[in-house]
Amino acid sequence: MALNLKKAESILKKAVLKSEELNLNVAIAIFDSENDLVLFQKMDNTPDLCVKLSQAKALTALKLMNDTDKFSYLVTKNTGILSGIRYEGSISLIGGGKIILENGLAVGALGISGGTEEQDVEVAAFAISDCV
Repeated sequence: MALNLKKAESILKKAVLKSEELNLNVAIAIFDSENDLVLFQKMDNTPDLCVKLSQAKALTALKLMNDTDKFSYLVTKNTGILSGIRYEGSISLIGGGKIILENGLAVGALGISGGTEEQDVEVAAFAISDCV
């Protein structure tokens, strides 16, 4: 199964809605299961680093086939065994990357960056809440 543009647009719309509700400016990256970028949006006044982070979060979720917040304990400053690589290139173990499921199968991933880690996770979870 592949993630189609219509589904990606629906996810993006929900991410924007939740971000606005939380008064956040975020970057939103949606990839299909083949690691191809399907849709991207950077809200006004979102820091430039968030562009790369949102994409890295989504790609990391795809590579690990799990949400990035499940691994964030590994990169907790001063205590995490991998604290030196919270973000490096196309890898980010910071919460905000979520697997997108369709009928129980992974069809892609979403990456959100711009708020706190907890806010990014909240926005991402809301955006994919219709996915099963």
